[in-house]
Amino acid sequence: MPLEELLLRDAEEGVSDKGVQAIILEPTRELAIQVKAQVDKFSSLSSVLVYGGDGVKAHHNMSDIRRKKPQVIIATPGRLIDLCDNYDLDLSESRYQILDEGDKMLDMGFDKDVARLQQSMPDAQTMIFSATMPSYIQKIAKDTMTDPIMIDLVGTETNQIPERIKNIAVITSG
Repeated sequence: MPLEELLLRDAEEGVSDKGVQAIILEPTRELAIQVKAQVDKFSSLSSVLVYGGDGVKAHHNMSDIRRKKPQVIIATPGRLIDLCDNYDLDLSESRYQILDEGDKMLDMGFDKDVARLQQSMPDAQTMIFSATMPSYIQKIAKDTMTDPIMIDLVGTETNQIPERIKNIAVITSG
């Protein structure tokens, strides 16, 4: 995982590893759960899953964070803000803010929440990952990020498939 490599490099360079080092924001709890499973499966990073609804209480999320002292928090924006505001979660040492499914997150109206979280992580590098990068997302990135770099794998059309990917259909009976 690139995040794990970044954190390892930071540690080698003597950057403090106190507190939460990165947050991964997901637009839905279902995506947060999936990402947590992948982080656990493919990395050695310590992480905590934080989301609201579904009977999960904020104080349970906060007790997990205090007990596990994770390097990474995988969260939905609303619950993470709740923990910062009401449970004194400190994200000031975080160096990376990752917006997964950034287009969906901003489409769902989380732009103010994302901006608010960015303020609580003044030195964090923000990364937006999205299958599509509509022009309004590009504008938000240019307006809110310092020297953003866009890596476009498919071009400007949202349903375009890269030429190097070959689609094959196999028709079977029965």
